[in-house]
Amino acid sequence: MNNKLRLTAASAVAATVIGLAGTTAQAATQHDTAGRATATTQVIKADNNAQARAIAHNLTSNGVATSAEVKGSSVVAKGVSVGKIITLVKKSKPAWQWLVKNGKKAYQLGKTKGVAYIRREIDNMKWYSPVKWVLKGSGFYSSAATIWEVITWVYHHV
Repeated sequence: MNNKLRLTAASAVAATVIGLAGTTAQAATQHDTAGRATATTQVIKADNNAQARAIAHNLTSNGVATSAEVKGSSVVAKGVSVGKIITLVKKSKPAWQWLVKNGKKAYQLGKTKGVAYIRREIDNMKWYSPVKWVLKGSGFYSSAATIWEVITWVYHHV
């Protein structure tokens, strides 16, 4: 009788855990893409070519776009918005503190070694670390160029 009771209790616990895990996984995948910064292309019309060049310079120097092309009196801004990534990471104080501390060290290592250092540090975090998932979910971890742009921004602005 004792074995039957143990097996029944274990089955009930297993069913509860599996049901809870499925619901949690579904909720995580639904909200995963909502906060992620994505690569976008935006066309901005200007009155003249000089104004278009000024707008393109401001877009790239302020970290709003990774590149901007001037085509006549239009500006085509491309890339992942570094400003959006910074905004998303700043919402999590521990993630922002981690990024500032490790970003400064990575900048001093140089582009190639700095990006490799950041990737290694993020990959070595525990799978359940909220800092890891804030950094990955914000779009920061998307490419080496994006990582380096964010590191450069953090080094020069903090």
